[in-house]
Amino acid sequence: MKKSNLNLKMLAMFAIMLFVKSSFALVNKKDSAVCLKINGIILKAPHRAERGSYKVELLSDNKVIDSCKVTVNKEFKFSLYKNNWYTVRVTKEGYVPLLISFDTKMDEGNALVYEFLFESEVLDAKNVDASNEVMELPIGLVKFDKANNRFYPVENYTASIKQKIFDPSKSKFFNSDTHDNGKSMMANQDDDDMIVK
Repeated sequence: MKKSNLNLKMLAMFAIMLFVKSSFALVNKKDSAVCLKINGIILKAPHRAERGSYKVELLSDNKVIDSCKVTVNKEFKFSLYKNNWYTVRVTKEGYVPLLISFDTKMDEGNALVYEFLFESEVLDAKNVDASNEVMELPIGLVKFDKANNRFYPVENYTASIKQKIFDPSKSKFFNSDTHDNGKSMMANQDDDDMIVK
């Protein structure tokens, strides 16, 4: 009799733990539909021996929601949910953190799951001015291009950020007037005309 009561208590405890775990999983997902699977590769920096690994984090609402460690030329993967903003952050000692933002805003009726593949290098901190404020901005922005039915990098944005990193006097989107007024780059990112078609 005591053994059956013990088994019943253990079964009840297991059921409660399973319910709590599944409840937390539902709370942490803003939208129940995965819409984008990203696969990224960090390329070897030219003329530099690569040792160790990169820390790759997926952020949403400024919180790390997933992370992994990868070595150079090895793939990492994350699944993103519909109608959220995400940032992939890649860090390694001696390098400037690489940030890439993903806007998964799309029609509610679209149930397709897309894939986005990208390769990128991480900038050596010795080769750039790490105190430049633009280094804190994502170097890339990816959003859904409804006209072409795919996720697409906003090339004008990336070109502007790279220009600001390597020649700050020639930035199209991020100029000193905008910066002095306290407006952020994000204010320009929602413009539909920035999607390259």
